[in-house]
Amino acid sequence: TPALLYVDETHTQVPISWSDLRRQVGALAAELRALGVTPGDRVSGYLPNIPQAVVAFLATAAVGGVWTS
Repeated sequence: TPALLYVDETHTQVPISWSDLRRQVGALAAELRALGVTPGDRVSGYLPNIPQAVVAFLATAAVGGVWTS
């Protein structure tokens, strides 16, 4: 069972596995920490409804930040 199932503009279903999601969230969380994001900081994203928006939301939560879009 995929973690996410994304349907792109061509109506193709693109599954995202749990391991891929975990890897992407971990990588972005590390970058957010390197940029100085700390618990309680606000992180804002202007993104369409794509898998990267979910990754950004989860990575922000992983570092204790508050996500807004």
